[in-house]
Order: sequence, then structure tokens, then C-alpha cells
Amino acid sequence: MRFEEFHAGQVLTYGPVGISEAEILAFARDWDPQWFHTDAERARGGRWNGLIASGWQTSSRASRRATSR
Repeated sequence: MRFEEFHAGQVLTYGPVGISEAEILAFARDWDPQWFHTDAERARGGRWNGLIASGWQTSSRASRRATSR
């Protein structure tokens, strides 16, 4: 979408987007190498009980969805 297409109160609705473990690991190794993104074994014992995608990764996916309409 172009900037001028956005307006106050607008709601954009999209379906779910999957991110595989391989994609999480690859992104994290390059851009956000924190243990809960890169170390599956250690992450299982962590706060989220497993790997989680980087916020940077999920934000980039959301941005891609919003701009590809």
C-alpha cells in the first residue's frame, strides 16, 4: 500500500502466516542471534517452552503483507 492509502482508524485483516523453524533459525543467525531464537534445546527450557521468532522477523512479515496489497 502507498502511504496515502492509509487513514486513521483503518483496520487491515490478513490470514495467518507460518514461519518454519528453519526460517526462524536462519533469520536469527543473521539478524537477531539471541539464544531463544537460535538454540532450540535451551529454548525448550526457557520462558516460552521453545524457539520463538524474532520480533524483527514477525514485523517484517507484517510489513510485507501490508505493502503487497
